[in-house]
Amino acid sequence: MVKNRYDHPYYAEKQTKCMNESDRSTPIVAEKKHLLSLSSNHYDLIIIGGGAGGFSAATRASELGVKALMINAGLPIGGTCVNIGCVPSKILIEMSNRYFYTTAQSYTSLKQTCVCSKPIDFAEVVKEKDELVAALRQQNYIEVLQEMESVDFIEGYAKFVSSHEVEVDGRKFSADKFIIATGSRPRVLNIPGLDRIDYLTNREALSLEELPESLLVIGGGPIGIELAQMFGHFGTKVTILEKMNQILPRFDKDVSEELESHLEEEGITIKTNCTIKELFETNGQKTARIVFNGKEELISAQHILLAVGVSPNTSGLGLDKAGVKLDEKGFIETDPYFQTNQEHIFAVGDVGGKAFLETIAAKEGYLAVGNAFLEEKKTINYDAVPFAVFATPQVASVGLKEEIAKERFSDVDVRTIRMHNIPKAQALKETVGIVKMIIQRDTKRILGVHILAPLAADLIHEATLLVKYQMTIDDVIETIHVFPTMSEGIKRVAQAFSRNIEKMSCCVV
Repeated sequence: MVKNRYDHPYYAEKQTKCMNESDRSTPIVAEKKHLLSLSSNHYDLIIIGGGAGGFSAATRASELGVKALMINAGLPIGGTCVNIGCVPSKILIEMSNRYFYTTAQSYTSLKQTCVCSKPIDFAEVVKEKDELVAALRQQNYIEVLQEMESVDFIEGYAKFVSSHEVEVDGRKFSADKFIIATGSRPRVLNIPGLDRIDYLTNREALSLEELPESLLVIGGGPIGIELAQMFGHFGTKVTILEKMNQILPRFDKDVSEELESHLEEEGITIKTNCTIKELFETNGQKTARIVFNGKEELISAQHILLAVGVSPNTSGLGLDKAGVKLDEKGFIETDPYFQTNQEHIFAVGDVGGKAFLETIAAKEGYLAVGNAFLEEKKTINYDAVPFAVFATPQVASVGLKEEIAKERFSDVDVRTIRMHNIPKAQALKETVGIVKMIIQRDTKRILGVHILAPLAADLIHEATLLVKYQMTIDDVIETIHVFPTMSEGIKRVAQAFSRNIEKMSCCVV
């Protein structure tokens, strides 16, 4: 396998093998007529980055009539989400589910009657994924950009040469204000031997031409879990190594343990509290020397997937010339309004390090323009932001974890119900999972909701409104829900604070 590399100073020296060769494809710049002859060297706003944060900022700039220049490099326009992140991964996850669950039927009468007739052609799967990604990029980014009359666009790496000026391929551009939205890249750990072997990040894993026979996933966070299960469903033998005492450390432990048990039932090996001592390669097999349960052992696989978080794309931006401060991890420091220590420079999305979500990047980019040009002083309540992991069943959460809620409030109460207490889940025989709610006991205010269930990423939005607007369990109970639906789980867990739902009829409202 070709060793991939970052070939621009945006990417730190240790990140030398993470960029997919396709990232350096011919830039998409000729789609908009005025791109080739930029209207000026000076703009009201320069946006560095063409992903979710940058594109949302450009949208707001266009709405306000702000004369803006968007500068994009590395990935095609649209950035991580549409090109190598949430869009392509969710396409492959859905395809793997449809393939796997034809055999793993929940209904006994359908077992052995609905089975895929032949092994998956993984090259065709990836080809179809690429076609869908290209179509979405064209429709949601390129065609939209054409309509932004006040926004110019160029491909190239921008570097600050002063606090009000950047250079792109030898040409200088100045602006009154700047928004940095350069995103992040896969984080690479300093594991002995890693620099001497070929390994995958999510970028390469989503574009493999052949299905791996075996895969060793380092990291049990959202990306590691999603891709581990996706490859497992296609037929790959998968092992996950996680240094923490649970997978998905961001979630409550009972939610993570429930998912871990389900993944193991599907054939995935999971080792938590695991320390990797060394990586090496022999005869095409990658091997990890680990310490697990106090004992040393060797685990080998055809490929190693590194899924241990992200690092910010700040190196090479010339931020020292602009006077922009970074934190100890290299992320750009900002105030609640996305403003850096330089009042005319803002930073949004992953590069700011607040939350690594496409939705957060887009919202921050949109608000930052209003804060910069209208002095709106708008911010985000990150406690009320929902996030999800697209495993099967899905995991979703909003608000406070139980541990954090107990630290902030002295009078916390918690209820957890299992999916078999939800009539729709019983009817579908989809009873793996839980719904958990955390409230402030005296006020009955809902502080957090955590779900492991089919469609959890959709169900979480009702909970998001409950948390955002500080609603109570009485507000939920008094609201009539459609029967039978999975969303009744939120109502039932609210009822569980005052009823024994194990003994409750499904028609109690």
